[in-house]
Formats: sequence, C-alpha cells, structure tokens
Amino acid sequence: MAGEGKFGLNIEAVYVNTDDGPVPLLEYLEAQGGDVSVSWADVSGKPSTFAPDTHTHAIGDIDGLTAALADKADASDLTAKADSSALSELEARVAALEEPA
Repeated sequence: MAGEGKFGLNIEAVYVNTDDGPVPLLEYLEAQGGDVSVSWADVSGKPSTFAPDTHTHAIGDIDGLTAALADKADASDLTAKADSSALSELEARVAALEEPA
C-alpha cells in the first residue's frame, strides 16, 4: 500500500508539530534533508508504558560479534594460564627463601 511504512504506519497521517504549525512528516523530512533527530519528550501519542517483546538475534546478524568471539580464549586455556602464573610466582618465592642471606 502506498504511504505505508515498515510497521504498517500510514505515513500520510503522521504530522510534525513545528513553530509554524503541523507539517506532514514526509514534507518535514524532505526539508531537513532526511537527517532528523527527535527527542523522546517531543513524541506525542506514545503509550505510558512500553513492554519490550522477547526476541533473539543470530550471531551472524550482529556486526563484529563472530570475529570478537573468535578472538576470545577458551575457558580451559585461561585456567591453564592462571595455574601456570600461580606456579611461577610460587617457585620464585621458594627460590628467594632458599637463597643464603
């Protein structure tokens, strides 16, 4: 249907309140070059509460997530590194105690 937005919104029925009075949304956006930010306080007719719907995203749908996850170490690798570090520290302390004063 012409004039219907992504969420079934009738674009022709949406107006922006300006200092000069209400202006159709499409006309307003064209006059602004398409880049417009609107404060949440300036949105009228919004519900008093908005409960978000539960949803999920596939890992591949989130920019950069697959690469970020691939760069992370496995938990088993971290445990081995932590144990190795603790052992090295303990060995250094024992060696210091064994040195003659």
